[in-house]
Amino acid sequence: MQEQGADAIKEKIGVEPTGQKFNSILATQIIPQVSVNPLVNSGAIASVSMVQAKNANERFNKILGFFDACPAPN
Repeated sequence: MQEQGADAIKEKIGVEPTGQKFNSILATQIIPQVSVNPLVNSGAIASVSMVQAKNANERFNKILGFFDACPAPN
C-alpha cells in the first residue's frame, strides 16, 4: 500500500470482509473473486506479489524490514 496506494490494492485484491478465519477454505469460495481480502491467505499472497522487488529475497527483506520498524506492542 505504501508503494502503490490504496486504489491499487482495492483494484487487485479488494476489501470485502468474509466473516471467516484467515485460513478458511470457505473464505476463498464464498466470493467468486478469490483474493478479495488482504487478510485472507489468498489475499495475503496477492498482497506480497505487489511488493516491488528485483527478486524474492529482496521482497522478503522489504517485508521483514517493514515489520521490524513497527513499534512493539505494550
